[in-house]
Amino acid sequence: DLELLRRVAGILHERCGVPCTGCRYCCADCPYGLDIPALPKAYNEYRADLFAAGGSGELFAAPTAAEPIVDVDPKAEEKTQMISEIADIDADALTPREALALVYELQQKAKTICED
Repeated sequence: DLELLRRVAGILHERCGVPCTGCRYCCADCPYGLDIPALPKAYNEYRADLFAAGGSGELFAAPTAAEPIVDVDPKAEEKTQMISEIADIDADALTPREALALVYELQQKAKTICED
């Protein structure tokens, strides 16, 4: 029955999210070096978790009582500040020794931020 096939296809489309084979063909041309297959995979896993919890599977659906409205990262401000510091680095102006010292400094800050 064609109507049944269409209904099944609709349900699969709703529940499967973004199709991606993970072939990584799209990664070669990404100017930002993104792991593109990881993005739909993460989205699809999130949707699957919502379905498993009885949610709608919609990424931007209104939260239910079982879903937290906001998941606040207590170190978000520190992480944002560190990202800003890294973005402001003029790498071409650093000597190799300065660059190495900066890497060690940033590594220590990252360890401090990531500690629980």
